[in-house]
Amino acid sequence: MTFGTLMITGGTGSFGRAFIAYLLKHDMAEKIVSVSRNAEMRYKLEQDFPDSRLLVVPGDVRHANDLEHCYHEHVDTIVHAAAEKHVVTGEKHTHYINDINVAGARNIVSYATTHHVSTLVALSTDKACAPINAYGKSKAKAEKIVSDGGYTSVRYGNVAGSSGSVIPLFIKQQQTGEITVTDKTMTRFHMPLSPDADVMIYEEPHSKPVISAVELVIYAIRNGIGGEIFVPRIPSSTVGALAMGFPDCVVKEIGIRPGEKMHEDLISAKEARRCWLNHDGMYVILRDAEMTMANGERVPEGFRYTSADNPQLLQLVRS
Repeated sequence: MTFGTLMITGGTGSFGRAFIAYLLKHDMAEKIVSVSRNAEMRYKLEQDFPDSRLLVVPGDVRHANDLEHCYHEHVDTIVHAAAEKHVVTGEKHTHYINDINVAGARNIVSYATTHHVSTLVALSTDKACAPINAYGKSKAKAEKIVSDGGYTSVRYGNVAGSSGSVIPLFIKQQQTGEITVTDKTMTRFHMPLSPDADVMIYEEPHSKPVISAVELVIYAIRNGIGGEIFVPRIPSSTVGALAMGFPDCVVKEIGIRPGEKMHEDLISAKEARRCWLNHDGMYVILRDAEMTMANGERVPEGFRYTSADNPQLLQLVRS
């Protein structure tokens, strides 16, 4: 199965590059249109992937006109990955993060609706669940915009190896002999970037591979019906346990930063009334509580999926 002509916003970011690489490698799209506002990263993407199926175009999701003019042929599938993800930046510059994450989601849904795009999958985050910071609130609004438009979101935790994630920071800091963590008891969900990522995550003790961000989005493209949020079952751990993967380093606590939680949620108790666990082992948050699923079971009343209740040892494998 191919996805026809697929447009990806934020295609020059960590996820976008991994997603494009995977689609090209497995011949999963007839054409890929990568939209990005960063000229330097667009050039690098073109140099790294010299493939006639890939078209790299300038565009900023904050501006509806950019989306209208960046590509003029029919699009079958959209993956909306463009976002401002930095929590501290969001606390300092709320207007900026809302322009990208909220207005950007509104613009891409409008584009998809106007151009009769059959499938749109937007990337979200655990910080959108019971949000306490500007970034999380902006992504929660984006989820609602996408759902109200009849399209699909995926919500997940930290992606190992992506820009801004903690593991590349630890690898870089390893050279100094000192690793900095906010709080050793803080917990976070983790998953790999793609099946071909440099850093892979396996569940202990059975060493089961954890679904990657790329695989999750492909799953949502294939299985989404519109309006739902797919939430994978992924492991979590304390930040301190993650730092144990670098045994030759001293671990220094620097304190929690503005807008950070000690623990993250992927599903809140409030959302449990419209959440199901399907036969593939994927949580699905439906648009409203009256909706049902034929291929799954509703989660118990008051169910909450939190990193604090899910800590376990993780096996990190770096190539």
